[in-house]
Amino acid sequence: MNLSFFQKTLLVLAGISLLGALLSGAANYRSAVTAAKAQVIDRIKGDLRASTEYFDQVYTTRIRSDLASLEAMSSLRQFIALPKESRHLPQADTEQELVRLLDANRRYHSIRFIDDEGIQRIGARKGKRIKGSVSIDQRAKGDDHYLRIAEMFGKLKNEPPQTILFSPPFKDSRKEAVFLAGIGKMDPDIGGFGGAVIISCSLSDYLEQVSAFKMFGKVITWIFDQKGNILYHPLDTDRSPNPLPYVNGGKEPPEDHIILSRSVKLGPQPEDFLVLACSVPPDMVASASGPIIYSTAAVILLTAGFSVLVSFFVARRLAAPVSALARASRVIAGGDFSARVEPGGGGELEMLEHSFNTMADNLEKTTVSMALFREQKERAQMYFDIAGAMLLALDLEGNVAAINNKGCRVLEYESGDIIGRQWFECFLPEKIGGKAKSVFDDVIQGKSHLVEYNEKPVLTKSGEERIIAWHNSLMHGPDRSIKGVFSSGEDITERRRAEEALRRKEVQLQVILEATADGILAVDNRGKVIKANRRFVELWKMPQSIVDAGDDHAMLNHSMGQVIDPEPFIQKIRSLNNTASLDMDTLFFKDGRVFERYSAPLMQEGAVIGRVWSFRDIKERKQAEEQRLAMERNLQQTQKLESLGVLAGGIAHDFNNLLMGLLGHADMALIKLSPVSPVRENLQQIKNISQRAADLCRQMLAYAGRGRFLVESIDLNVLVEEMVHLLKTSISKKAALKLNLHRKLPAIDADAGQIRQVVMNLIINASEAVGEKSGVITVSTGVEECETGSMTQDCLENGLPSGSFVYLEIADTGCGMDKQTVQRIFEPFFTTKFTGRGLGISAVLGIVRMHKGAIKIASEPGEGTRFKVLFPALPIRPEPGGMKEESDRFDWRGSGTILLVDDEAIIRQVSRQLLESLGFSVLTASDGLEALDIYRKKNREIALVLLDMTMPQMDGAETFREMQRHSPDVPVILSSGYTEQDVSSRVSGKDFAGFIQKPYTLKNLRDELRRILKDNTKACR
Repeated sequence: MNLSFFQKTLLVLAGISLLGALLSGAANYRSAVTAAKAQVIDRIKGDLRASTEYFDQVYTTRIRSDLASLEAMSSLRQFIALPKESRHLPQADTEQELVRLLDANRRYHSIRFIDDEGIQRIGARKGKRIKGSVSIDQRAKGDDHYLRIAEMFGKLKNEPPQTILFSPPFKDSRKEAVFLAGIGKMDPDIGGFGGAVIISCSLSDYLEQVSAFKMFGKVITWIFDQKGNILYHPLDTDRSPNPLPYVNGGKEPPEDHIILSRSVKLGPQPEDFLVLACSVPPDMVASASGPIIYSTAAVILLTAGFSVLVSFFVARRLAAPVSALARASRVIAGGDFSARVEPGGGGELEMLEHSFNTMADNLEKTTVSMALFREQKERAQMYFDIAGAMLLALDLEGNVAAINNKGCRVLEYESGDIIGRQWFECFLPEKIGGKAKSVFDDVIQGKSHLVEYNEKPVLTKSGEERIIAWHNSLMHGPDRSIKGVFSSGEDITERRRAEEALRRKEVQLQVILEATADGILAVDNRGKVIKANRRFVELWKMPQSIVDAGDDHAMLNHSMGQVIDPEPFIQKIRSLNNTASLDMDTLFFKDGRVFERYSAPLMQEGAVIGRVWSFRDIKERKQAEEQRLAMERNLQQTQKLESLGVLAGGIAHDFNNLLMGLLGHADMALIKLSPVSPVRENLQQIKNISQRAADLCRQMLAYAGRGRFLVESIDLNVLVEEMVHLLKTSISKKAALKLNLHRKLPAIDADAGQIRQVVMNLIINASEAVGEKSGVITVSTGVEECETGSMTQDCLENGLPSGSFVYLEIADTGCGMDKQTVQRIFEPFFTTKFTGRGLGISAVLGIVRMHKGAIKIASEPGEGTRFKVLFPALPIRPEPGGMKEESDRFDWRGSGTILLVDDEAIIRQVSRQLLESLGFSVLTASDGLEALDIYRKKNREIALVLLDMTMPQMDGAETFREMQRHSPDVPVILSSGYTEQDVSSRVSGKDFAGFIQKPYTLKNLRDELRRILKDNTKACR
C-alpha cells in the first residue's frame, strides 16, 4: 500500500493507541493472576499446617502416650524380668487391659506384645482375639501387617532404651486400608532387650479429613510415605497431577502450577516421615482471579473496539485507489492482459496507476513470445527425459546446465537441486573432483583434447559412489566457439560389483582348494583339466608340466604306474564319465601309501559338465586306527590285571584273618604244653606252615598294590625270593627258574612294590622269550663297583655317579633280539609278541629311573637276553641287639586293661588269650559303635586299644577318629590284613601309636606292646 505522509501518520497513531490499550490490559491481568496465586498459596499452607498438627495430635502424640503406658504395665514388666525358662504371662488380666486401651481410642486397630525372641505373646484387635505364641517372622510371609511389624522389630533391637519408632503408613492388601504402627522398646531393669509393644491404628478418618480439603470443589491433596509410595490421591488425577517428581525429584513444576508440601515427622531417624503435597493446576489459579480478569478484559475490548472504528473510517478513504490496482492485478494474473486502471488518485497513487498500465502493456507482448518458447522447451525436455542413459550438460564454469530424469535418479536429487551447482565440487568424490576440474578447464581453454570415453565415480545424495561410463562431446555456439560439454553416461556400478564379487569368489575358491588336505582334480566331459590344486600334484608326485598341459591321458599314465592294481580304477573312470553318480573307494600304492578316493559330478543348471575327483592320503589314519585298537587291547589287559589285583587283595585279607586263628591257637598251645611234649613239634610245624601262608598273603597284597609309594631300606634278596616263589606257577613249564643270590648283599632305598613290579615284568618277559622250547631263566643278585664314565657305552641312562651298586640280573636262553629291537625295546607299546601288553619293559625303565638306577642289556638273536638292573647300595650298618635284649623281650609282661575291637569272633577269641597270657585284662567289642560305647564308660581304666580296620557299621578309621575326638592321647594299635601303608592312607593326618599286620604271633604282639607301653606306668612292669 502506497500512502502519503499524512495517511501513514494517521495509521501509526491509531496503532499506538491500540497497543497502549493492550499493554495496559495485560499489566492488569498479570497483577490479578499474581494476587490470586498468593491467596491460593496462603490458603494451602494454612490447611497443610492444620493437617499436620492434627495428625501429630491425634496419632503420634496419642500413640506415644499409650505406648509409654504399656511399657509400664506391671504384668509385662514382670514377664521380661523373669528368666526365659520360667516366664509366665497372666493372659486374662493382660488381655483385659489391652482391650480397655483399644476401646478407648476408636482409631486403634490392634495392640500386641512381642518378646525378645520375636514371639507374639499376647494381643488384642477390635472384634477379634489375636493368637499368641506366634513367630512374627513366619506370619510376615504373605501378611503386609506382620511384615511391617517384623521390619520395625528388627530395627528396634539396636535402638537405645525406651525408644519409640513409627512405621511408614502402609496399605494392607487384604483389607485395602491404610495403617500406621508405633512400636516401643521394653528393657528389663537389669539391662538388655526384653521385647516390644506395638499399636496399629487405621488412618481412615485422617484420610477423610484430608479429602475435605478442596479447592473450587476439587480435592488437590496427595499423601506419600518416605519411599514415595502413594497412600492417598485425588480421584481426578488429570486435574491435580502427581506432585512427587517436583517434591523429591528436584524438578521444576510447570509454569503457573502450584506445588506445596509439608512433612510429618514420625520417628528419630531422618527418613521417618510422611509427606503431604498439594498440586494446583493453572486453571484453578485462574478461577481464583476470575472477577479481576473479566473486568480487565472488558476494558481491553472497549478500547480495541474504539481503535478499530477509528481505523475503519481512515482506511475507507485510503483504500479505494489501492483496491482498483488489486482488482486489475488479479485479472492480469488470471491471463487477461487487457485490464487497465483509471488514473485519478492524485500524488504518488496516480504515478503508480500510470506505471501499472505501462507494465501491463509490456507483459501482454512478452507472454505471446514465452508461450511459443515454452512449447519448444517442453518438447525438447520430453526427449531429454525419456533417454535411458544419464544426459548431462555443463557450462564453461563446470556448472550443471541441464540433466535428465535418469541422471536425477542416479544422483538421488531433484533436478532443481542439481541445476546451477558446480558439478566437480558437489557431485564427484573429493579425491578426484579437483583433478577432474583442472582437466575440464584445460579442455575448455583448448589446452588439451576431450577424452571421449572414461569411467569415473559420481557421489550420490546418500554418500554412495556410483561408477558411470561416460561418452563426452563438446557443445559449440553458432560461431563454433565452445559453450560447454555434453555427456551421456551409463551406470555400471552393479556390473563392476558383480565382476569384483566373481573375482573374489574365484580367489576364495583357489585358496580353499590349496588349503585343503585333499588332492582335488576337476575335468570337463572331454577329460580336459579345469582345475588341479597343489596337493593333487604332491600326492601323485606329478610333474607340473603335465598338469599345465591339461592332457588327461598323460596324467592317467603317470598316475596308474604308482597303483598296485590300476585296471579297476581305469574302468571306474570310464564308467563314471558323463554320469551324475557319486562314488568312492580306496587305492593302494606300491610304496605303501593308501588313498581314499571320492568322485562327484560337476553340475551347471542341472546338467553334468564334468567331474570332480578328490584324493586323501589315509596311511597315517590307518596307522592311528591300528594303534588305537592296540591301545584298547592293552587297556583291556590292564583292567583284567587290576581286577585280578583287587581279587587277590580281598582274598589275602580274608585269608589273613583265618591264619590269625591258626597262629594264635598254635602259640597258646605251645605256651601251655610241656617243653618235652612230643606234640610241640607238630604244633611248631603248624605254626611254620601258617607263617608261610601269611608270607604268601603278603605277596598277594603286594601284587594287588595295597599301599602308597614308600621308599625304605629293603633287602633285595628277600624280595626276589618272595617274587620267585609267587611267579613259579605263572611262567612257562618249559622254563627252569634258578636263583643265584649274593648272601651278604647291602640294602637299597626303594619302594618294595615298585621293585616287585620290575622283578615280575623281567621274569615274565624272559619266560615269553623262552616260549614253548625248553630253557633256563637265571635270577642273580650281587654288588658291582662303578666308576664315572664306565657305564656310558652300555647303559641307557648316562651320567651314573661312581660308587657301589646292588644289581639284579635276569638272564634267559630264549630267542634273543637284534640291535634294532634292542634300540626300540623301551618304547611304549613296542612289542615283538602277538599277545604282548606293550608297557612292561618301558615301565621297568621308568621305575629304575625313579630309583636313580641304570639298566644294562645284552642280547643276540638265538643267544638269549640278559637284563642287569643296578640300584645305589646303602652303607652296611652293624647288626643291633644281643642275647640279653632278646631275653628281656621274651620275659616282658604288662598289666592294665586293653580294649580289643574286631568283628571276627575267632580273632577276638585268640587275641584275647594272647593278651591275657601277657598279663593284660581284656575288654572286647565286635564293631566300632560297641567299642565307642565301652570306651566312653571305661576310658579311665583302658590303657590301650587294639583296633581292627575293616568292620561293618563303623570301620576302624572312623572309630579311631571318634576316639581321638573324645581323648586325643589314647594309644591305639591299628590291626589289618592289609599293609601299614594302606592303613596310613586311610587315617592320614592322625597319629596312631602302632600297627600290627594280621596274622600276628605272640612274639609280634609282645614286641609291639612293649615298644608302645614302655613309658606307660599304668600298663607295664
